[in-house]
Amino acid sequence: PGMTLNWILAGAPYVTCDAGGFWNPTTSQLLLRWLQLATFMPIMRVHSIKNEKPHFPWLFDQDHAWAMREMMNLRYRLLPYHYSLAHKQYTELEMWVRPLAMDYPEDTKAAFETSQWMDGNIMVAPVLSEGSEYDVYLPPGLWYSFVTVPELAVDEGSLPRTIGGKAAMCDVPAFVKAGTILPLGPVVQSTAASPGGALEVQIYAGADANFDLIEDDGETTDYQSGNRRATSFTWNDASKSLSWSVAGQSPSSTDFKEFAVTYFGTDATVLKCTKRSLRPGGKLKLGTKAAAGAASFTHYQNKNTFCGFGSLNIDADPLIKSDAQACMDACTGACDCVTFHAPNGQCWRRKDCDPAGMNSPWNDDPN
Repeated sequence: PGMTLNWILAGAPYVTCDAGGFWNPTTSQLLLRWLQLATFMPIMRVHSIKNEKPHFPWLFDQDHAWAMREMMNLRYRLLPYHYSLAHKQYTELEMWVRPLAMDYPEDTKAAFETSQWMDGNIMVAPVLSEGSEYDVYLPPGLWYSFVTVPELAVDEGSLPRTIGGKAAMCDVPAFVKAGTILPLGPVVQSTAASPGGALEVQIYAGADANFDLIEDDGETTDYQSGNRRATSFTWNDASKSLSWSVAGQSPSSTDFKEFAVTYFGTDATVLKCTKRSLRPGGKLKLGTKAAAGAASFTHYQNKNTFCGFGSLNIDADPLIKSDAQACMDACTGACDCVTFHAPNGQCWRRKDCDPAGMNSPWNDDPN
């Protein structure tokens, strides 16, 4: 990561590395850990010399191949977030991927940190050791776990601290700053299938936040002449309300038409709302925790995924399927509603399979 961060500091923001390595044979563990790293880089590229074993996930053991697939799914889910950050980088010259020193210039430890970085408001600290140990430096403030390291769902402190341990195969130490709006798309197999369903707007409470979602035709440079749509989301932490407004129009069928909200609270509570139309403007206000009822649950408690990310519905049905494809066939919507665990052939299906969230309203809608 250090070389990539140095290039970014030098003014070359679109750099990457060959996931799995270029010259020498790779292993399933090395390729997986490298893909976990590359998911949060400006470019995610799998590339190797032609006389080595190709880095196709299906050429490796089933457990690691499935975990690799999950990271590729996450990369596609991050597309609305990354695309918008790339546009902001173009218009405001604000680096999308950057070393910690750019966000914490007075922090002497952050200045020398080359194994973790900021991806927008996500701080990434991937596993870089063969023994799967991780050692993460957290600057002061409230941080939420983004990818599964369950015991660190919420970590708060007024002083810098270092946390560490041994990560499971699917764990990617990554943390989101309090006061973040993070838009995620559904899992799609290519950008040609976008949007593929509703947008999920994740809110990480603890401070006010805003995010401009940028959509254009995805093909040309017409955005330079204003052919784009900007949806500005604003979170007011005091009133626990999300407002949004839409400006411009993109001549594209890939624009999101619906969205749902996932709220991560400072008390480690996660709330989901039903999807709704992405109108030109509106406001949602978080209801009381008591009123939320069954729609609230503890972060990562009873998660129904073996290699996943974010928060999922706690209600799940175990299904026995012979292979991963049969498991995927059980999903009837454009959503991550099934997860297959290769060792025991177990498939999990969410009871309320919805492309962007759980079918339980938790909010008041003044509009």
